[in-house]
Amino acid sequence: MKLHHRSFIFVLFAALLACTHAAPRPDSPSVMTKVELYFGLSRAGMPDISERDWRIYSQSIVSCFPNGFTVSDGSGFWRGDDGKLIGEGSRIVTAVYEMDSSLRVCIDTLKSNYKSDFSQEAVLEVDSIVERRL
Repeated sequence: MKLHHRSFIFVLFAALLACTHAAPRPDSPSVMTKVELYFGLSRAGMPDISERDWRIYSQSIVSCFPNGFTVSDGSGFWRGDDGKLIGEGSRIVTAVYEMDSSLRVCIDTLKSNYKSDFSQEAVLEVDSIVERRL
């Protein structure tokens, strides 16, 4: 009987030890970068960027974030180069991805193109390190 009891304890201990080395669960967190891009919709001396123009431009965002992103409407204020406080509508693009050099180049190109295509002084980018869970 004692031998049976020892065997049971050994098997239980081995099973518990195996559990500590299990493969990560699919819902375990991944360290990622949350990218937020703030695109202003007003232009000095020109009409605001139209919904149609935004829709056309936003197709280029897919090339940077092919697995998905979120676009939110915003309304904010910023101080222009002339020192005046300016209020305007905006679009905020949020995406969570693993940052690498090709994504960095893609984001920089998106921002540069938007500024030149729509006469913008800046596109604000805020990056945060986050844990992603599915």
